[in-house]
Amino acid sequence: MPAKDAPTPPRYDGPERRAAHVHTVRTLGADADALEYLADCISRIDERLDKGSERMDEMQRELSANTTVTTEVRDLLEMGRVGFKVLAFIGKAGMALARFFAFLGPAAGFLYLAYYALTHGGQLPPKT
Repeated sequence: MPAKDAPTPPRYDGPERRAAHVHTVRTLGADADALEYLADCISRIDERLDKGSERMDEMQRELSANTTVTTEVRDLLEMGRVGFKVLAFIGKAGMALARFFAFLGPAAGFLYLAYYALTHGGQLPPKT
């Protein structure tokens, strides 16, 4: 606990704070109050470092969890991309089959009619 006449150090931990500690120690001298003040400052710094370490550990855990989720999402997107490639291949194969039958159908019909006309004396099949 700081001495009653020692100033309360500001929350900022920059050069101003370090200058405030030096000024306080020079003002109070090397007596018990100054040592108690410095011990209190060191304990608060240790607490802040511990809290900072806990925050960093928590951020590391969150980052690991986020990496896992991101990897799973990337894998799902890759599976979807492969699925669309398969569907595209099936679509192209289906179009090829459709073209084949589109040309084969009339050709087969013509061949049937030609065969029928040759085997039935040039007559076309009766209309039903």
